[in-house]
Amino acid sequence: MKQQTKKIIISTVAEKRFLKFAQNFDINNFDLINFPAIEIIDRQLNEQEIEDIKLANNYDLIIFTSINGVNIFFKILEILKMKLSIKIAVVGLQTAQALSEHDRNAYYISKGNSSEDLANELFEFNLIQRKKILIIQGEQADNILENKISRYANVKRINIYNTITPQTINQQIYNQIKEFNYDMLVFTSASAITNFFSLFEKNYFIDNQRFAVIGEKTKLQLIENNYQALITSHKTYYPKLANDIQKYFYNL
Repeated sequence: MKQQTKKIIISTVAEKRFLKFAQNFDINNFDLINFPAIEIIDRQLNEQEIEDIKLANNYDLIIFTSINGVNIFFKILEILKMKLSIKIAVVGLQTAQALSEHDRNAYYISKGNSSEDLANELFEFNLIQRKKILIIQGEQADNILENKISRYANVKRINIYNTITPQTINQQIYNQIKEFNYDMLVFTSASAITNFFSLFEKNYFIDNQRFAVIGEKTKLQLIENNYQALITSHKTYYPKLANDIQKYFYNL
């Protein structure tokens, strides 16, 4: 990075995840700002869903596909005064790291970065056939994982959170984005992209496509909005994304 001025990186992660993302950057060369495009809220579970969670240890394997799923599920376990004793499979290193923060290690971490990758890998290594599987996800997650695994196993899915558009925005940061006063906009989920671009006119960024994304699904959602990513990190892991962004600027 030849310039001495700090590069301004604007992330769109949920507020509670911002510090986890920002701490991976060199603060001498980068200023990190957050403009949350998603908000995670706990879903109100019905009596049957609570009873199903109480029976979680009767399953052979529990699957988490996101950090939010891990954190909210373990909060529920704490309320229920439960300990989880079964094997756990997760999508990606980021979810595995969240699990470790609850003093649990993943039995299996997908090598790929999507729910579909995880399903294929679990089948390939004969980890789900004729098993009882509990899937923990958000309400807005697609059905790919559930549909694939249910071909080979007895599956129960419980949605424990919702991803919504934030009710308020920071007007100062919004204006900063509208004036293109930043060096990179960062998206870590497809839903963040959808929510973010709903705040702006169509093709508003067509001449200022300074985007970094994490994962193929997020990249494809950006393309759906008629934009291209300068940086695509193929590991769903904040340190890898941060490293890719910093390397991009250091190589300019």
